[in-house]
Amino acid sequence: MRFTRPKTALRFLGFTMKRLIALLAFCTPAFAVLAEPQVPEGWRLPNAHDMKGSWGEFRKELPTPYFVRADFNRDQKPDEAWILLRKEGEAWALFVFLSTPSGRFDTIKLEEGKDYAHNQGVSLAGSGTYQTACAKGYGLPCGPDEPRSVEIRGPAFNFFTFESSSSVVYWDDSARQLKQIWLSD
Repeated sequence: MRFTRPKTALRFLGFTMKRLIALLAFCTPAFAVLAEPQVPEGWRLPNAHDMKGSWGEFRKELPTPYFVRADFNRDQKPDEAWILLRKEGEAWALFVFLSTPSGRFDTIKLEEGKDYAHNQGVSLAGSGTYQTACAKGYGLPCGPDEPRSVEIRGPAFNFFTFESSSSVVYWDDSARQLKQIWLSD
């Protein structure tokens, strides 16, 4: 049997358009489509006009110095880290958007500065053992609770000031949270 109109085919199967729409709405969970991270109120994403300072100078080596994506919390869903800019003024902040089981994102502000946003950057970090800044003799000696090194086993990212200080941000499985360790000053 050949149907030339979709409504005729649906009626043949015992459906009306209203019933089909209701059935699809009922069978499609609200979290089936992952939400996009929402930029917090008062902040904005960098744009082409922001590619100045170190962002412009190192653009060939690091085309998006303000953004990285990987599965930082190891839940098989992509997470994001952004250096966002204040809508007003020169302030910046490092935000991490961690995926949740509901398909939404938890927003974490790790760092904030008043100016020189274009001197800050993020990049993906490789797995391995990293010696910390205090173990290298930068700044104060390592305190009793400060590690001399950190082993990165999964996706992580570097947060740094171009040609200056650097840290690695990684997921700590035992604490079930992100941690940031400074590697240089």
